[in-house]
Amino acid sequence: FAIPSIYLRDHPDIYIHTTGDLPDNIEPTKIKRSAFIAAASGYYLATMPDRGAALLRLSYANAYQRLAEDGRRAATKASAGSAGEAVNIIAHAVGREQRRLQTLSTFVLPGAPAPSSESLGQLADRLGAAGTALTQAIAGGASSATAGGAPTAEARIPMRNPAVKGPLPPDGDWLLDKTGRGGATVAISRVPRSEDVTYEIVNFIDGSRSIADIRNAVSAEFEPIELSAVAEYIDLLARAGAITFKR
Repeated sequence: FAIPSIYLRDHPDIYIHTTGDLPDNIEPTKIKRSAFIAAASGYYLATMPDRGAALLRLSYANAYQRLAEDGRRAATKASAGSAGEAVNIIAHAVGREQRRLQTLSTFVLPGAPAPSSESLGQLADRLGAAGTALTQAIAGGASSATAGGAPTAEARIPMRNPAVKGPLPPDGDWLLDKTGRGGATVAISRVPRSEDVTYEIVNFIDGSRSIADIRNAVSAEFEPIELSAVAEYIDLLARAGAITFKR
């Protein structure tokens, strides 16, 4: 649903997804915390003190903190000779923070103390300029087109089948039933955190991103992944009927 939220979990939870997964077996303090977080978040967004100015300032400042973290990751890649991957990390980090900032337009009201909602576009532009400077300092004149081995070679655009819901790990029961045991041996199943990576690959399938775009997006979030591995997994989804390709 693309709605950011706070998630609380217990480990180990011996009852989860069993017939014993009942309210009586949930730790009561966790229920109280969940209720408090939901109520406090809803109350804050509904009343929006100072018309959202404090939220905007904090979000803008936090954007630079996250960009710095991604910049450190990019610097490591550049030092290892992967300047294209470094550019890719920064580009996606900037885009993410710009989109995050623009979502505040729903809550930050006109007339808020400076920076006001009218300055959202300008603040997003400043983030873009910071990203350009960071890229130049870390990767010089490199281009993200060198990431993943000529990603422009995969311009196909996958689209989700709305009837197919949920995560689609290559070794999951649904895919194995549709494609046979061979699906569990695809290259993507051997990358670190494969289940999280494939979950995000499917999330990035929106009918506008190409396979190359998806590869770059998921590589920026995790670690660089071979384009061929992403394409092979998406082809597996197509054989199973989970996606089609835009014509």
